[in-house]
Amino acid sequence: MEPAFLDSSAIIHILQKSGEGKEIFKFIENANTKCTSILCYCEVLNRLGIERQSDAEQILSTLIVYPTTLDDGKKAH
Repeated sequence: MEPAFLDSSAIIHILQKSGEGKEIFKFIENANTKCTSILCYCEVLNRLGIERQSDAEQILSTLIVYPTTLDDGKKAH
């Protein structure tokens, strides 16, 4: 299976255990690599707030977190 890149919305759906989150989790559970970007990591922590931070950190710690550079931003533009 291809690596699974999770954006902040997907991670939040998984944490909220919504129907969509359960579908996303099922889809990626067999991926040999699960990853996100540092930007998504920060978005998740900021959007969930302090009361859910430990839940967020638990799932985020299982992901490979890729850094983002200015060069990446230029290429994406």
